[in-house]
Amino acid sequence: MIAVAAGLLCFSMSVAAQNRFSGAIEPGAKFFFGDKTGGSLGTDVVLGILHDGKIFYGLGAGFDLQYLENEQYNPNIPADWPRIEPDFTQPKTLKTKEIPLFLNVKYYWDSGRFRPTVDGRAGMSFSMHGVGGKFLSVGAGCRYDLTANTGLAFRAYYELMRSWYACDVYDSYLGWFNSVGLRVAYEF
Repeated sequence: MIAVAAGLLCFSMSVAAQNRFSGAIEPGAKFFFGDKTGGSLGTDVVLGILHDGKIFYGLGAGFDLQYLENEQYNPNIPADWPRIEPDFTQPKTLKTKEIPLFLNVKYYWDSGRFRPTVDGRAGMSFSMHGVGGKFLSVGAGCRYDLTANTGLAFRAYYELMRSWYACDVYDSYLGWFNSVGLRVAYEF
């Protein structure tokens, strides 16, 4: 029993020596395409563990300002449904604030000063008015080390979101949102 406890202690100490706390502050933008168009400006903060200098896993949160150019139109309402608003079918822009919460996994290829990366994110976005939902994101980029523990990183990504939003009493939308984005990060 003592040998097992000593072995577990040695193993956990060796794993702890290879791990270090790490994080990133990532301002950036994304652009919707497909059925709905628009964009978003925001900042994410990600905190987690960097294992052996190559694999990062952590939790993130952000704040996004989004605008969505949409048609005031609901495919579930019959065409002969009475409409009270005269401009119901006029295009409008939805502006909203979102708070994304997500899991992040990132892999760094080399140990040199310039390191290519790939990463994935999965989470939920909570909206104050509109576009929130579940999302998946995959990206690729690179990191340039400033010091042994800090660096600047660039990330280009694709995001798929299953979302619901309501524009007014008569209009709601449940569907898939496609977007591409760019982020520049300070990693520590």
